[in-house]
Parts: sequence; C-alpha cells; structure tokens
Amino acid sequence: MSRPPITGGGGELVGLIARGNSAWGMIALLLAGKFVFTLFSYASGAPGGIFLPMLSLGALVGALIHGILPEILDVQPYLINFIFLGMTGFFVAVVRAPITGAVLITEMAGSFAHFPAFIFVSIIATAVAELLGTRPIYDSLLARFLPEASEGEASKSGS
Repeated sequence: MSRPPITGGGGELVGLIARGNSAWGMIALLLAGKFVFTLFSYASGAPGGIFLPMLSLGALVGALIHGILPEILDVQPYLINFIFLGMTGFFVAVVRAPITGAVLITEMAGSFAHFPAFIFVSIIATAVAELLGTRPIYDSLLARFLPEASEGEASKSGS
C-alpha cells in the first residue's frame, strides 16, 4: 500500500503537482493536508527535517495560485515557473534568507533565467513577513532549545 503524498518530505508531492494534472481544488486540499502534517511533525519535537516540507508547501502555494489565475490571465504554460516562485517565496518568508532562497531555487531550476524573478519574490516575501512580525523558523528553533541548554549549564555550575 502506498502512503499519501502529503506524508514524508514532499518530493513526490512536488513531482505530482508538476505534472499539471491536478485541479486547483485538489491542490488546495493537498496544501491544507501537508500544512497540518508539517505542523504536527514540527510541534512534536521529533527529529526530522523542515527544509523539504517548506519547499513542498511553497510549491503547492505556487501551483494553487497558478490554478486560480487562469480565470483572469492565460498562465497555463507556466506551471513550473509558479511552482519555483512559490518555493522561493515560502522559503524566504519562513527562513528570512532572501539571497539564499533565490540562489537555492535558481540552482534547483538549473538556469539563471528566473533569478531576477526569484530576487523580486524574495524581496516581497521578506517585506510581507517583516510586516506581519513573524520570526524566522530557525530563530524559533534556537529559542526552543536555548532554555534547555541554559538550564543544563546552570545545574552543572550549581553542583
């Protein structure tokens, strides 16, 4: 029996949506499911990566926007571009590393042709995340582990 595409890191999920066979309603459902699974995984404190789930969530956001826009604009041939732009925006908003995000997704795309668009999306994602007052994910992870580390150091020095 195969596992649902919303479990695991998300590599299979990105491949699935990149084929372009999914309706935007299905993509929205996959996005919600992947988001919930990622939240539970992250909140559990169990060791595991958050990097690939972030990229797959971004890919789903890009695919969802691509699925909604044909009602307004003719963007049908640009699904992969939207997936890459979604990955860039989501990664940069969550990690707050605009240059790293743009370079990382440029490397994944295999071409510098999209780099200006990735930089533009990175700037917008950073500005929106700052305006919303969110903390970068790795700062949150550090804060989660620092109290435990400082308590351990305090008990060592007190004995």
